[in-house]
Amino acid sequence: MIFGSTRKTRQSLQTSRILPKTQKGVFTILSAFIFLIFSTLGLSMLFVTQIYVKISGYKKNQIILDYAAENGIKKGLHQFTIALGKTSSLFVLDNEEYEELRESAHSGGSLILEKWLGPDFPFAISDTWDRLSWTCQTTYLLEKFKQQESYFRANYNFKSFSEGRIRNTPNKKHMSLFSSLDVLSGCIPLASIPIVIGNTYEPEDGEIQIVQPDSGLLLPGILDRQDQLLPRDIITQVNSALNIKLFSIKDLTNRTLRQALGLEVEDSPVPQGVYLIQDDLGLGGVFVQGNVDELLLCIEDSAQVIAFTQEEQEWLLKFAPEDSRTVFETPQETYQFERLPRSTIIVNGSIRSLGGGVVGASGRPEKTTQEIPCLLDGIHLTVVSPDEISITSHLLHQKLTWKDKIPYLKHARSQLNLLVSGTGITDSDLHSGKIIIPEESPPDLKIQASLTASGEGLSTMGTGKTVYLTGSLHVSKFRSNGNYFKLIPDIRFLHQDDLLSDAPLTAKPVLYPVNFRIDQWAENET
Repeated sequence: MIFGSTRKTRQSLQTSRILPKTQKGVFTILSAFIFLIFSTLGLSMLFVTQIYVKISGYKKNQIILDYAAENGIKKGLHQFTIALGKTSSLFVLDNEEYEELRESAHSGGSLILEKWLGPDFPFAISDTWDRLSWTCQTTYLLEKFKQQESYFRANYNFKSFSEGRIRNTPNKKHMSLFSSLDVLSGCIPLASIPIVIGNTYEPEDGEIQIVQPDSGLLLPGILDRQDQLLPRDIITQVNSALNIKLFSIKDLTNRTLRQALGLEVEDSPVPQGVYLIQDDLGLGGVFVQGNVDELLLCIEDSAQVIAFTQEEQEWLLKFAPEDSRTVFETPQETYQFERLPRSTIIVNGSIRSLGGGVVGASGRPEKTTQEIPCLLDGIHLTVVSPDEISITSHLLHQKLTWKDKIPYLKHARSQLNLLVSGTGITDSDLHSGKIIIPEESPPDLKIQASLTASGEGLSTMGTGKTVYLTGSLHVSKFRSNGNYFKLIPDIRFLHQDDLLSDAPLTAKPVLYPVNFRIDQWAENET
């Protein structure tokens, strides 16, 4: 019997490799090391993420706190704006009110600020929105008080302090806004008020474009108070020119006037002519009896020249501030002085042509329509007439420059005031009291002056004219007759008090907050 069988396999000679004991567990250690690295990186990233989240939250809170604190400042500033919108920036006072304001300002009180900003001043504001809250408190400090003869000037500094908070957090943010206010009160110089027009003004009378300066000057606008503000009494200018002290223009009799002019004292009227006042106190101003056909202002080297023409006769006044020399030429003779006259000219009549001129080849002043400076730098000239003044050419100051029809006068130190009162000097009769821009004047007439006409106001004749007035305008009536009138307020008086020294004053005491400006915005954390 045959049995099946299987083939015997041969035992493999290849045996398994046995690793040394020193090499066992390497992969475990390597895996653990890699795990440690990634764990460390993961934890580090988690830690960094937490820090980033906290920083982001902190930045977010700071931004929100900035908004809250800024809202407080804006609310405080808005309160100023509301107060400004509710009240006029020019208040007419009686004598008792003026004395109360003066005493309060002198002692550092807030009566002026309460009258201007309302009884709620100093302001305290608080408000909330969602999780935010803010508060703002405004405080003030009187920095400067300066008393003049008929008015005072005060400067106040304000600090609006704001605090912003986020509910349920200890964080808070502080911001401060510093601002300041200049105030004039009393019978103030009209040159400091940009514009006053009487209650007869209507839009069809002519458009006046007012260029708002960047200084923060507060424009009182077009007011209907000419009967209260515009002066009819020129006794201040008469006293200055004649070197006398009268309390009323009614006291200026023919005898008093003749004595001041150095004439024989009698009751007869003063003869027609131009008189330079002279006495033991020095030189006074100029008094002109009768109408002036032409009054020219011009500059010759370092001297100011003023030429008067009256019925083909000419008077010439030339004075040089640098040398303190004055020359006065009359039709009869020439006078020389080692002193300077007062810069006030009183004309007891009309000025039929006032303008700038040049010294011609003959050595005599000649009228010009060119844009040439005619008022020497540093001269403060006031011209007064009861009847009318007709401006026939440019009146420009030295160191005044025009660029694109915009004046730049930062470095100019001169001032020109024209006052037409409408009231007689040696009588109590009413006169025309007007300023005229005649048809023969240049089509683009440039004037740097303070114009005041208390009688019939200002009228522009002809057509196609543009009048550029750098200074101020105070008239009872305004008629442009279709011509264009552009007013650029003169803000130099904010920093140069002497520019107001010879200017005409308001007829009644006023309170005029002149200039409100933002000085600084500061922020800090606490």
